[in-house]
Amino acid sequence: GAFSRPDTFRSKSHNMGEKGGVFVEHYIILARSVTYAQRMQKSLGRAGIRCHIFRPPRDLTDKGCAYAVRIAVSDLPEALTVLHRDGLDPVQIFLFQKGLYQEVEA
Repeated sequence: GAFSRPDTFRSKSHNMGEKGGVFVEHYIILARSVTYAQRMQKSLGRAGIRCHIFRPPRDLTDKGCAYAVRIAVSDLPEALTVLHRDGLDPVQIFLFQKGLYQEVEA
């Protein structure tokens, strides 16, 4: 029926974070360009923080060429410290939780 679709309110442009039908909470850190995203990835990698670059859903950004770095929820405080230290402050940060993205303050 009309109410049998649990994905009605989540972004349909991707399935980032979906693991066997269960959504895994994570943060995405938007970068101002692909070059910045690559620098973020290297900086975080040197600090031992696992991450990867991807194109965020279009409804999260008005920039068509935006890139983001995905990190685990537990890594956010250290990641922000590392990025700030290296002069790579994020454009925006979103928490992915229960199939939805929500902007958070840095």
